[in-house]
Amino acid sequence: GVARFISHLDLNRCMARAVKRAGIPAWYTEGFNPHLFLTFALPLSLGTEGEMESMDLKIVKDMPLWEIQKRLNQCLPEGLTVTGVTLPEERPGEIDAAEYEIILEGFSLPAEKAVEKIESVCAQPQLLTEKKTKAGNKEIDLKPSLRSMRMQVLGDKVKMLLLLPAGSRENINPSLLLDTIFAGWDQKPFYRIRRTKVMDLHGNLFH
Repeated sequence: GVARFISHLDLNRCMARAVKRAGIPAWYTEGFNPHLFLTFALPLSLGTEGEMESMDLKIVKDMPLWEIQKRLNQCLPEGLTVTGVTLPEERPGEIDAAEYEIILEGFSLPAEKAVEKIESVCAQPQLLTEKKTKAGNKEIDLKPSLRSMRMQVLGDKVKMLLLLPAGSRENINPSLLLDTIFAGWDQKPFYRIRRTKVMDLHGNLFH
């Protein structure tokens, strides 16, 4: 949906407005310019959909978790849904990896041949690319970061499942990997990225 084109800053604003309209007793910072304490454990890149995204919110008085969920969903725009409200069990620093489902289409060759070509590229000893950092562009090898990749042919499309590092220690954007894989192709496919899971240091779902 169009929700994947909402920037992280706009998503923060959207959720803050929903919390206020829903009448949730949320905690605001103190001082001259109080603002709502609201954070996302692992912000999504623009253009990427999220299936199980985590947002932290502090409240100042008790309210049933089911009521928080119900009130928020009544105030959110189409494309954004709160699927559950729980007490936090882990800190964002414990995030280690993320799984992505990617639909690729628009190949200039049959999907089966495209899969073979992708596998051939990824079988190379290195996957070198440039990554923007605060200090400038830096050449990195993505091969060690490609924890797993599975592909399935769906007619003229290809479904790819990727497991990549995520979090504060190392974070690889799947778009960077895809752009590296297709760098030498005459016709690059179109792709749609959905983050399906965020994992902790033990390989379990982050909560």
